[in-house]
Amino acid sequence: MSSPRGFIDFAAGDADAYKSELDRWHELVRWLEANGAKYGLPSRLDDLDETGRESLAALYEAETQITLTPDALSPPASLVMPRLYLTLSSSPGLKKTVANFLALLTDDKKLVSKRAPHPPLRYRGTPVFRIDKGFVAQTGDVTRQDGSGGESIYGGAFNDEKEGLKVPFQLGTVAMANSGKNSNTSQFFVTLTSDPAKLKKLTGKYVAFGQVDLDDAGSRTCLERLDALGDGNGGTSVKVWIENCNVVA
Repeated sequence: MSSPRGFIDFAAGDADAYKSELDRWHELVRWLEANGAKYGLPSRLDDLDETGRESLAALYEAETQITLTPDALSPPASLVMPRLYLTLSSSPGLKKTVANFLALLTDDKKLVSKRAPHPPLRYRGTPVFRIDKGFVAQTGDVTRQDGSGGESIYGGAFNDEKEGLKVPFQLGTVAMANSGKNSNTSQFFVTLTSDPAKLKKLTGKYVAFGQVDLDDAGSRTCLERLDALGDGNGGTSVKVWIENCNVVA
């Protein structure tokens, strides 16, 4: 049986500000397409030379009363980090844990919480509420979004699968978070360290069921970016969340 592979696209920053910047840029693109020829300019931003960009800024401000900064002539940088790829265990001894994770990762079953207000049981859109720099990044609270909730596809919590407690942790190990023995829900964490002393504290306490593909440069960069977003107090310096996730086709 082949090991399932998945991906997670983490994002970080101010989503509302990004949307506003992107809307302004799209409006500029539309204005140039409609008016560029009238002023002897190309209809595409990419075709403007330096003189053309200066002319566009002056014309656009005169007509719309909106001042264009140099950055406004390019789309805003994406808030999404490099894609994180992970391989999940194919062991029968971790079947229940992996099935729970995959269901929340893909949202194929369109499950909702049994508790009011009945939020969807899916990882997409879930905040990363905890980053311990040089240790772990934790997410997956699909009910309360802040680390105080979580719910499995089985309803509430489910028991530890013993095989996962025997897995030695390394950089990029994916494991279920818990509040004690047999309390797995939807919350999970990814390790951000290769320090044996730190990792040893995790083995036997948390069910490990997956591994980030460390041979993939983007995945390694994602781990580094997540680590850098820790605020030093166990939280995040900016809002961090799962923008998208699924299995690898």
